[in-house]
Amino acid sequence: MISQGKTALDGIARVLFGGSRAWRKAFQGYLPGAARDAVEAALRKSESEARKLALVAARTDNAVIITDALGRIEWVNAGFTRITEYNLEEVLGQRPGHVLQGRETDPTTVAYMRSRIDQGEGFKVEVLNYSKSGREYWLAIDAQPVHDDDGSLTHFIAIESDLTDRKQAEIALRRSHDELEDRISERTAELIVAYDATIEGWSRALELRDKETEGHSQRVTEMALQLSRVMGMAGADLSHVRRGALLHDIGKMGVPDGVLRKPGPLSDEEWQIMRRHPQYAYELLWPVEFLRPALEIPYCHHERWDGTGYPRGLKGEQIPLAARIFAAVDIWDALRSDRPYRARWADDRVIEHIRSLSGTHLDPAVVDSFLAILAQTESKPLPTADTRA
Repeated sequence: MISQGKTALDGIARVLFGGSRAWRKAFQGYLPGAARDAVEAALRKSESEARKLALVAARTDNAVIITDALGRIEWVNAGFTRITEYNLEEVLGQRPGHVLQGRETDPTTVAYMRSRIDQGEGFKVEVLNYSKSGREYWLAIDAQPVHDDDGSLTHFIAIESDLTDRKQAEIALRRSHDELEDRISERTAELIVAYDATIEGWSRALELRDKETEGHSQRVTEMALQLSRVMGMAGADLSHVRRGALLHDIGKMGVPDGVLRKPGPLSDEEWQIMRRHPQYAYELLWPVEFLRPALEIPYCHHERWDGTGYPRGLKGEQIPLAARIFAAVDIWDALRSDRPYRARWADDRVIEHIRSLSGTHLDPAVVDSFLAILAQTESKPLPTADTRA
């Protein structure tokens, strides 16, 4: 074993540079190009030059460990003691894993290091450990085997770099990133609440303009959400359904009062004006990126399964599912509400009418699911409007 003081330097010089070209090559591999060239030049000189290089190894800030072929520590430098707070006498003859195994060190990492040593192979790992006094630190360990000129394994040499400052900076950066994400999430949630409150305000404003539909938006929204869940929609899709249902007639803001509030049936020309409201909805909402996923209902709920609807004449599954769902709910609520030109229909008549529209006006699958929901609520009073919708 190598002792302290001058004998230690003499010993490490012999181990590092004496009689083994392969050993010298291994140590040189840890040095940058210019330093490696200097080492090669020095090795061509006297033993005193080699001893100077041993002094560099002894005094480098990085930890340097030399073990025998079985991985038992023979020598450590002052850098090792500075980082781990263990001196040579305390670790002499031990395997590095005994020193480096801290409370947070992954046991599989320790097992990996030991297995590589047992196989005579090198390894590179990063480990979290604790010093003798309990101080936390991180190490990057690069351990490599050294063979003599005959190819026999004689030692391992490990260079251990203290990564604590870098790791702490990474942790601080990650914590700041997480805190920023939390703040962004909180702000986003606040914005969504504000958006939804605005949407409900728009819906109420439209109903104030058209007294015939008071309460209609809220009723169809609740039923559309119930039917959407039955049809397999969830999560964000339901949020889009809710917003789209509340805004389904937002395009009527572009329809003149004389048409929108006419007490009797509309003329053909007036119907042409009324049928523009889905396009008005698109033009109003599309610039608001947050509301674009909700546009499926305001823009497409007057399309028909057989392709005879408006504004684009979409057919079948070309029509977004949310719009197909809402179309059935919209008809259901409208027929169960008073109009200036007709009284509300009885529930049985409404149900039969919706059934008759399956495959023409409405998606058959939506009709089946909707009628199943209505059948389940037969024993409960369904919400109706006291005003016309």
